[in-house]
Amino acid sequence: MIFAIAVIATSTFAQVEDPETSQLLEFSQAKKALEKYPSFDDIRLTDKQLLFAKKYVEAHRNYRSYHLLFAIKNTSANVYDSISTEAKLMILVSTLTEQTNLNDWGYLDTKNSFDGPPAQALLLLGKDAITALKPLLNDSTRVYLYGSETGTSSTKYAYRRKDFAFRYVSLLLGDTATFANDLMQRDNAIDGLIRQLDSKKEKTK
Repeated sequence: MIFAIAVIATSTFAQVEDPETSQLLEFSQAKKALEKYPSFDDIRLTDKQLLFAKKYVEAHRNYRSYHLLFAIKNTSANVYDSISTEAKLMILVSTLTEQTNLNDWGYLDTKNSFDGPPAQALLLLGKDAITALKPLLNDSTRVYLYGSETGTSSTKYAYRRKDFAFRYVSLLLGDTATFANDLMQRDNAIDGLIRQLDSKKEKTK
């Protein structure tokens, strides 16, 4: 029975609707930024594309649906809002986990950090996102921004994936999302946040 369901699910999406949705899926599969897609901000899906995209992102809740999710957001606020919080959360956190170039997500700075579209979308999902983000607080993988100014910042501060996760969890908790130049200061703040989350978990048992 499980195998039969898997076959049906696979066959449903084996044929991508058209070249545009196919290309959007290819960009997500390659873990590229939204801005790397030609004129992404101008994308508006047809009704047929929109129906396909909504079914696809609900069925494939990971980074492979990233571009389709935001193409839906560009096209219809109502359809985007109708997608389950869980699906959006899983797609966004999976993308944050998989991408190496995080230009879409914004930048971190000791004085004034900035949250890009996926970061803003993630923060709007509320505290449900904290549990999904928590594992990334231990992810020391180096991540980068391309571009002259942003690229310099990512090199200067040696961004790690956990630095971005720290910002988002802190903001979701209503705390000040500080960012220090010194890696040890950052790690101490992250360790403190992890202890805070673990303490809250213990109290709820």
